[in-house]
Amino acid sequence: MPGSGFLDTAKLIIAHGTEDFDYRSVVSRAYYACFLTLRELAFENCDSKIRIKAGIKKSENVGHLSLLSYLNESSDGSVKKTWKFLRELQAKRIESDYKLARKPFTIQNAEDAIAFAEKILELIYKIPAAKIGEAMAKYIERMYGKR
Repeated sequence: MPGSGFLDTAKLIIAHGTEDFDYRSVVSRAYYACFLTLRELAFENCDSKIRIKAGIKKSENVGHLSLLSYLNESSDGSVKKTWKFLRELQAKRIESDYKLARKPFTIQNAEDAIAFAEKILELIYKIPAAKIGEAMAKYIERMYGKR
């Protein structure tokens, strides 16, 4: 299942949502659409010998902070921009999921998250997948040494 499918879920929730928790769920699903898409691309396009050296045997072993670290290591401008955008959307997701005592989320928050996720996904699909895999490999080699 492609991670981008979570954006469809976000759109379904917003179409029927009326409450704070609906809009919070939209923000969360929008983030996961981007995170999961990038995680799969990084995993699939990173040399398996390098991944195994770091103990990453399946894509589920790549966490949120790790993925952001991989993207941040890239010297490619588009990958770096994706890191920046994903980090911003992650901050919104953390607020929506964990900071429940803060002001209620609105339909505007939800619409903004969907639009931002669409922008991020559009950017992701323009980047050669090898660049995303290279970012992961570069980080792992810096942390664990060359092969």
